[in-house]
Amino acid sequence: MKPLQRGSLIIPPGVCERCFEIDPSNPVPAKVVHHKVHLTPTNIDDPEVSLNHDNLQRLCQDCHAYVHSMGSPRATFDRNGKPIEKKKDTLRSLVVKLTESVDEQRNIYKGE
Repeated sequence: MKPLQRGSLIIPPGVCERCFEIDPSNPVPAKVVHHKVHLTPTNIDDPEVSLNHDNLQRLCQDCHAYVHSMGSPRATFDRNGKPIEKKKDTLRSLVVKLTESVDEQRNIYKGE
């Protein structure tokens, strides 16, 4: 895997792209490959949507849940495995909400 470059920011391989953009000092492992233009029954056979690297994004499970409006994670933990108290509008949640709206604008396809 190659690092990704976003402007002057270089995102290391295997790291959640959104989390790294928010806080480069705390890289979170990416667990999910997300399709920026969501797959649907009408576009799943289109390789420009389903297989195009420009349409794929490495995300952690929490960011992927936000993107798909599954809500916030039930719990988050620090590096030592201790639960972190949830706060209503953290910087991360505000940035995720903003990027969600940008992603929704990109997802212009029939049926949704």
